[in-house]
Amino acid sequence: MQTGLGRCGTVFAAERWGLEPDLLLVGKGVTGGGQAVAGVLGTDEMMADSTTHLGGTYAWEPAACAGAIAGLDLLADGTVLANTCELERIALEEFRPLVDEIDQLGDARAIGAWACLEFVTGRGEIEPAPEFQHAVNLAAMRRGVFAISEASKSLYRMQPALTMEPELFRWSCQQITGAIREVARG
Repeated sequence: MQTGLGRCGTVFAAERWGLEPDLLLVGKGVTGGGQAVAGVLGTDEMMADSTTHLGGTYAWEPAACAGAIAGLDLLADGTVLANTCELERIALEEFRPLVDEIDQLGDARAIGAWACLEFVTGRGEIEPAPEFQHAVNLAAMRRGVFAISEASKSLYRMQPALTMEPELFRWSCQQITGAIREVARG
């Protein structure tokens, strides 16, 4: 669910690697975070004998359907996908150089509007450093940036809105960079 509908810079993540899945699940992103809508897309062969009934408490709500159509329209015109690719470029530009600078930053990666910083105990190490990551998260929050973080995990994940202005995302990345340097000095 998290990788589809533009998040990875293509409508579906499978497109980045030339994959042709038999089934795709869609949800969350189809309404851009609005009311719940989900679905299953499949090849004729996979769906031909399906007796699966899809429905639920909030199924077919007019507002949810309108949100889904608006979200799909944004994907169809290409501007959201172009913006997502720009966010990926910014994340890699801002974070990749830190891997050589900060011993505890084991990896910095991004795919579309999805970036992750992986913290380790030291240069060349693979042992996770959740305490370092948590300290970075707290320092970034003090600077006004929120991301996906768990105190027990060594991964710091960013999932900006697909429509986030590139300048704002760059500013956010720079605040995170400052937070990483602050924690590394301490």
